[in-house]
Amino acid sequence: MGRSVWKEACAMLQNILSAAEPVLPDNKALRNKCIVPMSDIEMIHPIIVGVYTDFFCSVRDGRNCGFIFCRLQTPVNPNW
Repeated sequence: MGRSVWKEACAMLQNILSAAEPVLPDNKALRNKCIVPMSDIEMIHPIIVGVYTDFFCSVRDGRNCGFIFCRLQTPVNPNW
């Protein structure tokens, strides 16, 4: 979908949830459908991390850590 769709969706949600927009305050059925009480929510983790986590998931991450820890001119090997 891309960034433009994401930005449009965020703007629409912000507008609907703003105090100036009467959509939710004036429509109890819609409000009950859209807003879930915190007491009904169960927070879960999408994954369980074991004893190992790879923090170098991209060249950019590896390059940043190389600069931070080693101060090398070439922080990541060319064959990375």
